[in-house]
Amino acid sequence: LLCNVADLFLRMGPYMYQGIDMIDRGLPMARESLLVNEGLYRRKSTHTAKSIYLVGKGLWCKYKYDEALKLFQEALEIYDSTHGRQHRDTAEALHWIGRTLQRMGKIDEAL
Repeated sequence: LLCNVADLFLRMGPYMYQGIDMIDRGLPMARESLLVNEGLYRRKSTHTAKSIYLVGKGLWCKYKYDEALKLFQEALEIYDSTHGRQHRDTAEALHWIGRTLQRMGKIDEAL
């Protein structure tokens, strides 16, 4: 549930007036869901990968692209090993890796 609420806040954040408020609420929730999921499922589970992905998304919204990229890549590794390449979670992680690389000016790597 915490992960879903964090996701909702982070989805709303970039598109709302004064959206930074939503990001400031969502990022701590994503971090807390990461701690909870690591305790319950360990680091390499899909539940934990979702929390890792959400923390990365929150950091991306805060323009912390280097940190976000590392988390998106970690989430991708977990998703790829559990779901394979033909899965929505894997595709979302790849999408955000591409967006992050683009924002960092690494267009060739983003392709």
